[in-house]
Amino acid sequence: DGVINTSEGCSSIANENGDLLFYTDGIHVWNANHTIMSNGNDLEGNWSSTQSSIIVKKPQSSHEYYIFTIDDLEYLDGMHYSVVDMNLAGGLGDVTDEKNVLVLDESAEKVTAIPHQNGTSFWIVTMKAYTGEFFAYLLDENGFNSEPIISDVGSVFPDDFISNTIGYMKANPQGDKIACAYYTQDVMDVMDFNNLTGELSNAFQLDIPSSYGVEFSEDGSILYATAYFNTCSVYQFNLLAGSVDEINNSAYIFCDEANGNFAALQMAPDGKIYVAAVMLGYLHVISEPSILGEGCEILVNEIDLSPGVSLNGLPTFFSSIFT
Repeated sequence: DGVINTSEGCSSIANENGDLLFYTDGIHVWNANHTIMSNGNDLEGNWSSTQSSIIVKKPQSSHEYYIFTIDDLEYLDGMHYSVVDMNLAGGLGDVTDEKNVLVLDESAEKVTAIPHQNGTSFWIVTMKAYTGEFFAYLLDENGFNSEPIISDVGSVFPDDFISNTIGYMKANPQGDKIACAYYTQDVMDVMDFNNLTGELSNAFQLDIPSSYGVEFSEDGSILYATAYFNTCSVYQFNLLAGSVDEINNSAYIFCDEANGNFAALQMAPDGKIYVAAVMLGYLHVISEPSILGEGCEILVNEIDLSPGVSLNGLPTFFSSIFT
């Protein structure tokens, strides 16, 4: 009964019992009654941004949440944050006056959150458009720290200005690796992440055409990605295979030409990975994502969305929330 209608990015958050608190397309914020919060319009995300938003609870707070929003390629107004206080509006929450605070101008359409090694704080990570620079910001009990840790380790495609911008970026549940998709290129990046210092390092490239959706298995050993222009394909890579060549050679490719584009990937609390099926009334499911090869069991048209349809996106979460 949700009212969201967006082409790509969105996010939602629940309490510890799984009860919905609020959700957003990066522009509007709806409460649990599916009503827009009174100050919940005109956030700086975009309906056509790959990851238009992610929600992270303020460390050691019982009622404050940060929404980090990302604009799309056309406007590139960057990453901002807004704060929701669940003590307002009779417990339904409202966006506070701390709204649309600029974090990074010209950010790519990518954002993820990774728990800090201290167990309470978070790193909020994005990528600067047109560059290989990743920016990691600390969110702790004092709020958001605007001084980033910058790591210039990503791929750069100077002749294709949208490549670094479109496509998902995800961290593994263990918080020590990040994968980054590049929409119009034939590679994607995988990097180590130091969740103590916020630094990225040891980047290597995996061979996949037009990567868009990205997700790790629950144990972090297997990486999945969708090849968007090759409309029917999900790629699986064994990250424990050995060298970069051996990881690339480990690729298992699932293809089903009858079921449209495979787009966003998102792990859920059941450990399965769900797959956006563009313009179909279903989601596909990777049923056993920790098993290599066809044993991962990709089930097409498994979740019925009728009368709705899937578009490109699925809600962005930080993966460790499920583990």
